[in-house]
Amino acid sequence: MIPLSPAQKPFDDDPRSRLFVALDVPSRQEAENLLSRLGGSVRRVKVGLELFFAEGPRFVEVLAERGYEVFLDLKLHDIPHTVYRAARLLPAGAVLFLTVHASGGREMVRAAYEGIREARVRGEKHQASPKDVLAVQNSPSYAPPYLLGVTWLTSLGEAEFARFGIDRRQSVGILAEEALLGGAAGLVVSAWEVTSLRAALGPGPIFVVPGIRPAFSRGEDDQRRVSSPGEAIRSGADAVVVGRPIVWAPDPRRAAEAILEEIAAALFDLPPRR
Repeated sequence: MIPLSPAQKPFDDDPRSRLFVALDVPSRQEAENLLSRLGGSVRRVKVGLELFFAEGPRFVEVLAERGYEVFLDLKLHDIPHTVYRAARLLPAGAVLFLTVHASGGREMVRAAYEGIREARVRGEKHQASPKDVLAVQNSPSYAPPYLLGVTWLTSLGEAEFARFGIDRRQSVGILAEEALLGGAAGLVVSAWEVTSLRAALGPGPIFVVPGIRPAFSRGEDDQRRVSSPGEAIRSGADAVVVGRPIVWAPDPRRAAEAILEEIAAALFDLPPRR
C-alpha cells in the first residue's frame, strides 16, 4: 500500500467537500425530494443500507450522473472470498468511498481492495485505451474508489464496551492498523478516537467521522460517541457524515448550511495543510 499525502486526499477548500449528507430514506423519490430541498448546498452524499436495498446500484450511478460524489456505506463484513466477489461488482465510476468493517481483518480488507481494483479496471475498459487500463491496474490505493475501514460503530457506548470486555482506546488502534495494512485508504471513526489516531498514524489516512450532532440538533437517538461538526474537524477529521440533523430538519438546506459554516470556521482554525 502507498500511503496518501494530504495533497492526494479528495478534499479541497470548499466546506462542501467535507460534508456527506446521509440519504437515510427508504426510496428514490424521498431521496430526490431531499436533494431538491438541499439544492446546491450539498455535493457529496452517503448511500447506506436502507436506500441501497431499496434502489440498488443503478441509483448510485444516477446520483453520480447528476454530479454528486457518493459514499457507499455498505460496511462489508464476511469471509474474504465473499467480500472480494461483492466488491468487484461495485459501480466503481460512481463511487468515491466504500466501507468495510475493519474487524473482518486485514485479509478481508485486502480482498475488498482487490475487488475494487477489478471493478475499476472493468469500468475503464469501456471507455479507455489499453494504456489507460494498464495505468488503472497499477494504480495505488489513493485512486478512487477509496476503501475505508470502519472501526467501532458510533452507536456503541462505554456500557457496551464494558459488557464486551473491550478496551475501546486500545482496540480502535488495532482495528485501524488492520484496515490500513489491508489496503484501506482511511477509516470511519468516531470523533472520540480521532485525535489519538491522527497522532499515531500521521496526516496520511483519510478520517471520516459519523455520529455528528450539531448544537441545533434535538432529541435522543441511538448514537453514543458523538461530537459537533467543528469538534470533529478540529480533532483531525477530514470529513463528517450527517444524517438525521439534516434529513429530519424542518429546513434541510438551512441545517446543512449551518453545518457548513461550522466546518468552514474549523478549517480556518487549522494549519494550511495537515
